[in-house]
Amino acid sequence: MQKMSNDDIARAAVEIVEARVRAAADAEHAFEAMMSVVRPRVSRDAWRRGVLANAGVSEEQIASLRGEWALTPGLFEDSARYRHDVARMIEGTAGGYWGGPGPTLPRTPTSNVERVAIETARVGHSPWSVIMLALDDLRDDVFGAAGSIERHEQQGAAVRDQRDRAFAALRALPPRLLVGTALEHGVSVEPRADLVERLVANALNGPAPTSSPRVDGDVLGGVGR
Repeated sequence: MQKMSNDDIARAAVEIVEARVRAAADAEHAFEAMMSVVRPRVSRDAWRRGVLANAGVSEEQIASLRGEWALTPGLFEDSARYRHDVARMIEGTAGGYWGGPGPTLPRTPTSNVERVAIETARVGHSPWSVIMLALDDLRDDVFGAAGSIERHEQQGAAVRDQRDRAFAALRALPPRLLVGTALEHGVSVEPRADLVERLVANALNGPAPTSSPRVDGDVLGGVGR
């Protein structure tokens, strides 16, 4: 077997780094594209099914709560703020965005969910019942046609996982190879903590090289030791 020269070894090392930088850049591009996609809006029926299941009560009990609230609004002051805030979150107009019912109660900027739990427990309910009323406060055009956001979330998780694995593979390379690649492409080598991110950003924003970068022992063997 013919022994590889130092230049051959350096060239092979560069090809590995370049391939991993490009893979990370492709994964980052896919991640950014995924983040820019408008989340699907869940239908009113899907919202109601999910929230009602978490509430653990019936539609009749929700109707009873609505009537009791109308007669004694002073007993639901914290719940009223929560009802308003959650409605705005579902709308996406204030206090963040809540895309679909899940197992965790949302928290809002101006209401205290623990106090809401105390208020609603007095009448055999929970904050989930308040969310049911908030859903009824919203216009039809707030909702979409999706039965759930589960598929969207699964796709997003897969893209994030691919991105994380690509960046991890790049970070696993010896620092001297990353530094040498940065010098070849005119990327600042300091601070080292986010060198990988700068290499990927350069690959995303700059033109792809038309030929292999110059490689020699000074670049890849003599830095980052």
